[in-house]
Amino acid sequence: EEDLVRAQNDLEEAKDSCKDAEEELKDEQRKTQEAAMECKNLLKQKKEAEQLEAEVQQLMKEKARLDDALVGTANSADQPMMSTLGSRDVSQHVLRKGADRPGP
Repeated sequence: EEDLVRAQNDLEEAKDSCKDAEEELKDEQRKTQEAAMECKNLLKQKKEAEQLEAEVQQLMKEKARLDDALVGTANSADQPMMSTLGSRDVSQHVLRKGADRPGP
């Protein structure tokens, strides 16, 4: 009879240990799911960051191209434009002066 009582006590302890282990397992599963969701969110953020980085790089290239074009336009076009504009102004001035003179 003493062995039976001891066996029942051992069985109760084993059941309690099993319940504790199940609770720990559920807690670990919950933590694992939370970590997986956080990982998924971080991967999503990483992809978004990589996309933004690529867009920034593209915009920087475009800005550099436009800056180069602007500098090139300013350097090559300013002088001829100024001289053309100046000679046109002079031509217009001469024509107007000529028109203002009384004819012979």
